[in-house]
Amino acid sequence: MQTGMNDELSTTESADQRESRLARAVSWTLTTGLTASVALMLLGGAFLLKGTAAGNHAENHPEKGWLALPLRALHGDGTALLALGLVVLMLTPAARVLILAVGWARDRDWTFSLIAFCVLVLLSLSVVLGTG
Repeated sequence: MQTGMNDELSTTESADQRESRLARAVSWTLTTGLTASVALMLLGGAFLLKGTAAGNHAENHPEKGWLALPLRALHGDGTALLALGLVVLMLTPAARVLILAVGWARDRDWTFSLIAFCVLVLLSLSVVLGTG
């Protein structure tokens, strides 16, 4: 009888450990996303204050759109750095939902995992339809 209780306790402890690991992963994702976003925006602001405006770099890099942001940012375009910081800030909550969906799927919590994946689909649709 005692061993059955120990097995149940160890199962509960491993579930608690998995939940704690998932919470740490979510916390790390949010912290990293926010830190990267703030760093990119501060760097972009510094470049703009220094006088390295987007106009100087637009002639060298005529590419436009979201895919050109990293390239323009690497070449010191302050406006691109600010925009990239905002993109990272907007993607951070979506990354959180993805981490939770995968974590819940690994724990075989199918209800929460399915709901999280549905939220990801809705977020993706809103981006695709919003930029249309």
